[in-house]
Amino acid sequence: MLNLLYRHGATQNIGDYAQSGNIAMVAELLGEHPEKVLDALGNAAYMKQPDIVEMVLNQYKPELTEGPWFQALYDAMRESIADRHGVSVMEAIFECGISPNVRGRENHTLLQRTKIELMRIADEERVSLARCLLERGADIDAKDDELQSTALGWAACYGRKELVTFLLECGAAVNLPDDEPWATPLARAENQGHTDIADLLRSHGATA
Repeated sequence: MLNLLYRHGATQNIGDYAQSGNIAMVAELLGEHPEKVLDALGNAAYMKQPDIVEMVLNQYKPELTEGPWFQALYDAMRESIADRHGVSVMEAIFECGISPNVRGRENHTLLQRTKIELMRIADEERVSLARCLLERGADIDAKDDELQSTALGWAACYGRKELVTFLLECGAAVNLPDDEPWATPLARAENQGHTDIADLLRSHGATA
């Protein structure tokens, strides 16, 4: 379909080729327009094309600030595409030395974003993404500026029981010394009416 459109005068778009998995055309267009590297990376990450992500990073590794790296990793995480998912793309990015602790808007962490309501993924995949981040060294108890909560707090707030269970099994703290009383995982769960998660947190020692 893309080739048909292009034969009829449509402007070639590297993002379209990256999304469709046409690694040869992505490489060709990057050779002509290396400034399009971020466009290629973001679209390949979003559509879960690890081969293109690896090629882009190995040949044209962009010098990006923390925010764009966060976005590229988040693009890889945020929804399933057919039978492909984001772990392989995330691994390709991490292999290039990018930290799993990069921060996004309002100091969000990628681990916190595994809870996000807009991620159209199954619960087991959400846990797989969290496992990938933790195995690469993500800080399980890092807090953001928006909710002043950890990944456990975010998961509790959004009712992600499977993710809460996994984070607890991995040693996430139910209470931290600098917690605001309204920002603890237990407070988040109770405020949102997630009584099953609140009970689970109490069973792991949560007191506030």
